Amino acid sequence: GALSALEIQSLTTSTHACTSGIDHYEISLPSTGLSCLASSVTVTACANSSSPCTNKATTLAGYEATLGTSAGALAGTVLSFDAMGVASTTLSHASAATGAVATVTLSGEQALATNARKCCPNGSSCAAGSSCSISYTAAGFIIASVVNGAAATLPTQTAGSTSASYVLRAVKTNTTTQACEAALTGANSVNWATQCNNPTSCSAGNRLTLTGSSAVAIAGNPSSAVTSSTAVPMTFDANGNAPFSFNYADVGQITLHASKAASGALAGPLAGNSNAFVVRPAGLAVSAIRCSNYAAGDCATGAIASPGNNPAASAASGSAFMPAGKAFSATVTALDSGGNATPNFGQEISPKTVRLAATLVQPSGGAAPALNNATSFGAFSGGAATGSSFNWPEVGIISLSPSLTDSDYLGTGNVAGTASGNVGRFIPHHFDVAASPACGSFSYAGQAFSATVTARNGLGSPTTTVNYDGSGALGAVFAKALTLSDGGALGLGSLAGNSIAAAAFSAGVAAGSPSYSFTSKSTAPQTLLLRASDADGASSAGYTEASMPLRSGRLRLSNAFGNARAALQVAAVAEYWSANAWVLNSADSCTSLAAGSVVLSNPRTSGGAASSAASSASGLSLSSGSGLITLAAPSPAGSSLSLDLALNLGSSASDQSCNASHPASTGAAKPWLRALNGNCAATADRDPAARASFGVYSAETR
Repeated sequence: GALSALEIQSLTTSTHACTSGIDHYEISLPSTGLSCLASSVTVTACANSSSPCTNKATTLAGYEATLGTSAGALAGTVLSFDAMGVASTTLSHASAATGAVATVTLSGEQALATNARKCCPNGSSCAAGSSCSISYTAAGFIIASVVNGAAATLPTQTAGSTSASYVLRAVKTNTTTQACEAALTGANSVNWATQCNNPTSCSAGNRLTLTGSSAVAIAGNPSSAVTSSTAVPMTFDANGNAPFSFNYADVGQITLHASKAASGALAGPLAGNSNAFVVRPAGLAVSAIRCSNYAAGDCATGAIASPGNNPAASAASGSAFMPAGKAFSATVTALDSGGNATPNFGQEISPKTVRLAATLVQPSGGAAPALNNATSFGAFSGGAATGSSFNWPEVGIISLSPSLTDSDYLGTGNVAGTASGNVGRFIPHHFDVAASPACGSFSYAGQAFSATVTARNGLGSPTTTVNYDGSGALGAVFAKALTLSDGGALGLGSLAGNSIAAAAFSAGVAAGSPSYSFTSKSTAPQTLLLRASDADGASSAGYTEASMPLRSGRLRLSNAFGNARAALQVAAVAEYWSANAWVLNSADSCTSLAAGSVVLSNPRTSGGAASSAASSASGLSLSSGSGLITLAAPSPAGSSLSLDLALNLGSSASDQSCNASHPASTGAAKPWLRALNGNCAATADRDPAARASFGVYSAETR
């Protein structure tokens, strides 16, 4: 059958009761009120545990709660929450005598809360309880938005900005009509006070200026009690209205109190207060960006002087600031609208904190990692806090933007921070150098080998700074030309091919082909320590550097003789100087020469006459330091033939052996295997040579 109205209500209530996300409910009304004026009553559904509520529940639109009162009359007893989690009504008690008390009680919320209800008189000083009380007087002050208006709820203000114009109404209850009428007219002095609720004490100095007939800085008081006030001249019209405005050069949740002692025509004292309202910072600013450990050498060297101030480079050519990944410091200050610090920021009951965010300025297409240790600030003092362990792990230029860590100032939302100017230029902290030997486990002196340089940041586990790039892919070129050097100071020769252009860097990595030549060919095996550095002072010193084993080498040919009707093999060996002698370089299985680099000349008969017979040569490939060049049997067949043999190890068409009459050949470009030949030169730059003879046999040994 059909459900009854009571059953439908029960089902609806049960469904609403399942709703989660409500931490607690708060009921708020003035602690004092005038019997001739209705007082506002507000119920707030809170999604977090802070009180007064800073995070309202926004899922309760249409949900209801019930209010009851011990005296007077509520405009509504069943309240409906709006989309912001707030429900409100008014309480009237026109017949209340001075000292009468009315208690308003909250019950019957359709959406259950996790924690108990709280009473927040005047919107502050919350305590657990389902009821709040209001004490009535027949005369007093109220703050209204307009002349003859009802009590106003002061909205959130901005530190350092003058409020809208308000009206202080001095009213009393007509004993006959119970309507409000003027309690003061004309020029009067009213005592004003500021009460700091959160933070619970005001900063030094009277930072709230109230303007009635003139501007006066009024006394501040802690949340515990209002004991100090300041007289402010005000002028009331015939209906008891006196205009005023105020300006608070600080932040926090505060309450304004107004009072006047009984005197003359004023039969009794007048008192009243505003609701508790929030004054928020006008903004956050970043300053004093400096290298944290200048003395420790963690700053860019040579570009800026101690104490390591940010040079604010505007381009890749600008001064260097910090190695990527190393610590720098910065200060964030909460400001009023005049740009002055607000000293109570960070002193809240739950102190507000800030964070920094990095925005990449250049290179525009580069990597843009987050700032590390972005919330590592010390405690706020005087409205400012400093952190000294920020680091950005990339190369380039950034800006820094401050914001609230929790994106909310006492329930009023985030505070917009002003982005800093340019911060940087950030450079690599160091380079790592790796190298691959040109010939297996070693390189010959003078032989180019492969070197790879990687730009790194200074994090505990360094990563590559990919913005150190000169390829053009990122627009601005933040890579620098690099120099490779003899990091171990061998002092036995010179390094060639030791410059790596900025354009060689792509995503933080570049390759080069250096070589190290010994001054003397008779130099024992050495190990080269390859070091990289750039003009900003970034270096591989103390980090990964390539160790390259070097050998002074030569290629030697042996004379050969054999049958005139068969191919002849000429032995070739690679040798290195061991410090005492030239010995077989059995580690060489990499050297090879094309047939075009083997030069045959000066054909002779066995009698020494010029010969028209001919032969041809194969190329050469060494294995374990040894190899063979094969000469084809002479043509015509059976011809006795003697040939000069040379290997062109240079890069021109002429070999550099002692025989200057050799025909053109193809240079093998292996000059590091040339050696001294005292028969024709005093320098170790001669190509190897030998003689091959067909139809000549070894001497009789019997």
